[in-house]
Amino acid sequence: MHEEVESLHRKFDALKRFAAQKKLHLPAEFEQY
Repeated sequence: MHEEVESLHRKFDALKRFAAQKKLHLPAEFEQY
């Protein structure tokens, strides 16, 4: 279970970095993770 959470977290971080690079605004729900 822990590995799944870690993996999800990494994907989220990557997504946020990607969005920041592209100047995309993620929905507010994403910001709480």
